[in-house]
Amino acid sequence: MSKQTLKFYLTAEYWENPPTIQILLNNHCLYDAEVKKDDFIELKYSTDILCKENNLVIRRYGKTIDDTQIDDNNKIIKDSIIHISKVEINEIDLGNIIYNIPVFPCYPEPWASEQNDLGNHLPDTIKPCTDLCHNGNWHLSWYEPFHIWYLENLWT
Repeated sequence: MSKQTLKFYLTAEYWENPPTIQILLNNHCLYDAEVKKDDFIELKYSTDILCKENNLVIRRYGKTIDDTQIDDNNKIIKDSIIHISKVEINEIDLGNIIYNIPVFPCYPEPWASEQNDLGNHLPDTIKPCTDLCHNGNWHLSWYEPFHIWYLENLWT
């Protein structure tokens, strides 16, 4: 059983509580922890969890409305954000491909309902996006062999 490697370069902005994430590969949780200001996460995983089609998810969770502070003009003055700076799979830097990966946000209540009542449509998917501002999932799918998928998606 061979091992492969995932590497993530993440930056967190927060003023009180560090944000938390899970990293899942084909529904196997490989990581579940807080993200500090500048984090490098290297995960080794067994190839037996790989499939012909693979799904990598960075799940942001635990953010509450108290993690964002706004002033009297509804301008954000303090927030909690995770920036995905770089992702490597088996020593291959995904480069600009990460900017084509969608985020599926889970908006906080009562803010989401308030926005809806004001007629502001909140998107179900944000793309391109490498910032996890809300709870939700950054979702990368690829097929094996990875290097073929990579070459086909390098210039899209």
